[in-house]
Amino acid sequence: MFNIEINNKQIKFDFVIVLYEN
Repeated sequence: MFNIEINNKQIKFDFVIVLYEN
């Protein structure tokens, strides 16, 4: 459960970076 939560935060963080770069 904790792993899934961390993975979701990492995905959201990557998504934010992609939006910021574009």
